[in-house]
Amino acid sequence: MEEFYSLSCYIAGIYRLSKSAFNREIQDKQLDIRATQSDVLLFVSEHCGIDQASIAKHMATSPGLITKDLRILEEQGLIRREVNPNDSRGRLVYLTSGGEEVVNKLCAIMDAWWHEQLAQCQTQWNDSASFGDQLEMLYRHLVTLNDEGN
Repeated sequence: MEEFYSLSCYIAGIYRLSKSAFNREIQDKQLDIRATQSDVLLFVSEHCGIDQASIAKHMATSPGLITKDLRILEEQGLIRREVNPNDSRGRLVYLTSGGEEVVNKLCAIMDAWWHEQLAQCQTQWNDSASFGDQLEMLYRHLVTLNDEGN
């Protein structure tokens, strides 16, 4: 039983430590966003035209925090929000060309950082694609559980 408790601790710790490192990397590269905003940008880049409520749900965060981050990203010209034709109260989110440029920079920063970290800790994850696929399957399962719980 303790092995699964440790797994939760490790996942939470990896998330917090990597966000802290990404914040430093992003600041070093003089990108004017925080790590949480970079997460939103990356998510929107993969789900172009998604509504704000779905972003919050799939990123497991509050709609209020997503709205705040989206407002900041919109003010910076990185995203645009449009009225959802299926729900006039909702907004659909799209990247701008400036947002696409920042996403490309973020991906390069993250790839380089993760390659360095995995190389330094001499993991058995030689096949990062397979490891990523496994993490994706777990993520999708947890999103489904979250969907069923709401």
